[in-house]
Amino acid sequence: MKYRRHPILVDAVQWGEQPTEMLLEPEFRFVGYRNSDGSLMVETPKGFTRCESGDWLIKRANGEFSVCKPDVFSENYSRVELTEEGE
Repeated sequence: MKYRRHPILVDAVQWGEQPTEMLLEPEFRFVGYRNSDGSLMVETPKGFTRCESGDWLIKRANGEFSVCKPDVFSENYSRVELTEEGE
């Protein structure tokens, strides 16, 4: 049997590629801290996960965060332009 991943919308920001002010926006408020090497430690359902420069920080619909490597992100996500109605 074959299965297709359900299309879902997530908020995402690429660490090190976006101004850090983006993480202050309400949709990117997360529990974690910044290391002296510039990486982030982000609280995820599996515990704290390191988010290094180039990694994607993803906020899922349920509010949980995850960290995704750039190659995996590009294989599974594509940018969506929303209309004024939000779709």
